[in-house]
Amino acid sequence: MSPMDRHKRIALSVSGGKDSLACAYLLRSHAEQITAYHLNTGDLLPEVVEIVEHVRGIYPNFVTVRSDVQGWIGAHGLPTDLMPHSAHPVARLMGEERTVLVPRYDCCHANLMMPLYERIKADGNTLLIRGTKAVDMNRLPFKSGDTPDGIEFWYPIEGWGNSDVFAYLRSVDAPICRIYEHVTNAPECARCSASSSTTRR
Repeated sequence: MSPMDRHKRIALSVSGGKDSLACAYLLRSHAEQITAYHLNTGDLLPEVVEIVEHVRGIYPNFVTVRSDVQGWIGAHGLPTDLMPHSAHPVARLMGEERTVLVPRYDCCHANLMMPLYERIKADGNTLLIRGTKAVDMNRLPFKSGDTPDGIEFWYPIEGWGNSDVFAYLRSVDAPICRIYEHVTNAPECARCSASSSTTRR
């Protein structure tokens, strides 16, 4: 039995990247049952926007959630994976650093993860489908079948590798974002200053 058989309100997270696109194609025969959700941080690559619009054409129930990542950065600081001691709040009190920096996930959490999740939860969805893959992280924060906040998580391509995703997209003649000519994982924000936001080929 598919997890979809247990739920009436189903959300599909669509970033515009290859993994969420693969999920969108895998489940397109159920498009009428699913609401696709996209988080627009206000800093998307044009190529990613093209993919998002393509998915919008497949899923009649499509919701765009917006955040303002550049406004958040202006108020809180540039995200980085390399935090020098001089950027620590104590060091800034001593005048050691004028550029304000913040850990990368502070920015991702505030502008990407939580706005989308809170909207999906507020809309009453009880199943959340994501293109999460086990190969992309050392440990998944939630596993397929986990139900934080009463929302079941399901990762249809959890066991796939990146080559599997590209092979599947080609097999179904899905559009592949041009950025994958240069990187393996597309950035969520075009101008992200965190060094490990993408993985180059």
